[in-house]
Amino acid sequence: MFDVPPDLVAAARAGRPEAVAGLWRRLVPLFRSVARRYRGVESEDALGEAALVYLEALRTWDPARGVPFTAYAARRLHFRLWTLARRWSREQDRRLSLPVPDPEGEPGEPAELADARARNPFDEVEIRLLLAQLTPRERAALGEVLRGGTLAAFARREGITRQAAAVYFRRALRKLQKTWNA
Repeated sequence: MFDVPPDLVAAARAGRPEAVAGLWRRLVPLFRSVARRYRGVESEDALGEAALVYLEALRTWDPARGVPFTAYAARRLHFRLWTLARRWSREQDRRLSLPVPDPEGEPGEPAELADARARNPFDEVEIRLLLAQLTPRERAALGEVLRGGTLAAFARREGITRQAAAVYFRRALRKLQKTWNA
C-alpha cells in the first residue's frame, strides 16, 4: 500500500531535492497512519517528528539488509512517537503529583484524580489515557472544576475570558463523554 519506487528512494538518498520532496509527499499518509496510534501526541508534533525520522532514515537505511524503506521509516517513527508519548506521560505524572497552588495564596493540595476508580491501577491507566486526549487548557479547566474551583478563577489565572474557560471545560466534557461511551 505504501510502496515507493526504488529509484525514487535512491534519488532521495543521493540528495536530489525534487526526489526528497516527492518521496516525502508519498510517505506522509504512512506517517499519519502511524501517528494516529499515539493519541497523546499532537498531530503537528507527530508530523514534525516524522519529518526528522524521514531525513534520518534517508541517511541510515541500508538496502542490503532487505528491509523496505517504508517499513524501516515507519518502524523508526513508531519508536520515536512511543518515546515521545512516554516522555509526555511521565511529565504529566510529575505534574499531577505536584501541589496545586491556590489562586488566593493558600498552599495547594496535591492533585489527585477525582474518580474513585483511580485506586485500581488499570482504571487509573484508562483514566489517564482519556485525559491524554485533552489539550493542556482543557485538562486545566477540567482539573479546576474537579478540585472545587470555579471557571472564573481559572480564567483569571490563565488570562482568558470566562466564556473561553467555559468553552475549554465543555470541550473537555464532550471529548471525555464521547470516548467513555464509545
